[in-house]
Amino acid sequence: MTSEGSKRRDFLSLVFKSVLYGIWKFRNKATFHNGKESDQAITRYIIQDVTSRIKLDHFCLPAAKFDSLWVHPELCRVLSNNRLVFPFINH
Repeated sequence: MTSEGSKRRDFLSLVFKSVLYGIWKFRNKATFHNGKESDQAITRYIIQDVTSRIKLDHFCLPAAKFDSLWVHPELCRVLSNNRLVFPFINH
């Protein structure tokens, strides 16, 4: 079983990688394609990237493995219909 501290560390690592990639991608867009994106666009991109990675693990991993890695009240919940809910996203 994965500890709560390990889950938090894995999640923070995923977010950190997504933030770095998002900044790099938007910097390249601005530098090489004259892109002018807002801070909100970068934030939306990063949130979408994190949720996509978690959804991919939900699809690829066995349920017990996914639960041990990602299911946490502040991060991700799986509803009875197998739908994912992300409390960190403000709707």
